[in-house]
Amino acid sequence: MSLSDTLKWQWEGYNKYHKSRINLNVFLLICSIILMLVSIVMQGIGHKKEEIPTIPFTGVKNAVVRILLEQLYTFPKFVISGKWFFALRNQ
Repeated sequence: MSLSDTLKWQWEGYNKYHKSRINLNVFLLICSIILMLVSIVMQGIGHKKEEIPTIPFTGVKNAVVRILLEQLYTFPKFVISGKWFFALRNQ
C-alpha cells in the first residue's frame, strides 16, 4: 500500500474506528501539560538571564498562583500586545 493510499485509508476510516472522545481528550491533556512544562522551563532559563532578578516565591501556593497567572494571563497578554518586539529591539 502506498503512502497516499495509507493516508486516504486512515482519513476515511478514522471516524469509524475512533468514536471515543476519551482518546482525544487524554491526548490534548497530555499535550497541554507538556507545553506548559516546556514554557515554564524556558521562562526559568530566560529569567536567569535577566539583569533584575525575579522576586522569590514565598511558598507553594504563591508559586502555583504566580506561575499560572504568568502562563495563562501575563505572558499571553505580553505577546499579543506586541511588547515583546519592543523589548527585543531595546537590547
